[in-house]
Amino acid sequence: MNHGTGFGGRFWSCVLKLAGIRFEHQWTAEEYLTWLDVHGWRVVFSKELSARITMMYAECEWKTEG
Repeated sequence: MNHGTGFGGRFWSCVLKLAGIRFEHQWTAEEYLTWLDVHGWRVVFSKELSARITMMYAECEWKTEG
């Protein structure tokens, strides 16, 4: 999820970066769910999890044709 929305998220993102953990993408919840949908997944359940860095939990199933 996007880490730039508050001081706490940006701070922990920097701490993790110093520890060698890199984030390839930082999306909003809507952007992430759209990305899953476009790439063949049907989101069955999703929830934003507030932590030091906001995360998204998503349960998905593969879209089948027919």
